[in-house]
Amino acid sequence: MRRRASLLVMAIGVAVFAIACGRATQKEIDQALGITPTATQSPGDLATSTALALAEASARAAAGSPGAGASPGAVAVVGNVAQGKSSFQFNCAQCHRPNSPTKAPLLTGPESPANNLSDAQIYDLIRNGTNHDPPGPIPDFTLNDQRIADIIAYLRSVGQ
Repeated sequence: MRRRASLLVMAIGVAVFAIACGRATQKEIDQALGITPTATQSPGDLATSTALALAEASARAAAGSPGAGASPGAVAVVGNVAQGKSSFQFNCAQCHRPNSPTKAPLLTGPESPANNLSDAQIYDLIRNGTNHDPPGPIPDFTLNDQRIADIIAYLRSVGQ
């Protein structure tokens, strides 16, 4: 009898504990992990951005600008902001973050030097290291055209 009462009390305690804990919301999980969700574009905004990017890429290709022929897929690649944020945080943020020991410029926000560069210039900077300090290709990683386009899309989304 005593054993049965102990099991019953323990079962009730486990049930109360499970109910009290509950499941965290996605917002609470993101907050605990320090993730700030990036707003997604509406289909209309995405279509406009895609049309503008393709028009700029076509203009660069027609003008023979330095970044236009740097890579075979560079002209027609449209970036994904969410993937760009992830790629930026993994590849760029170690230097281009607030209070970085490298003293590299902060690339997010309205004061970003990236805001004064065209997509082709940013592409060329990442791919070939053109005008990067230190000079030469960005050390320690190589990004394909899609990842570079994603980073450019992310920089454009946070540089306003």
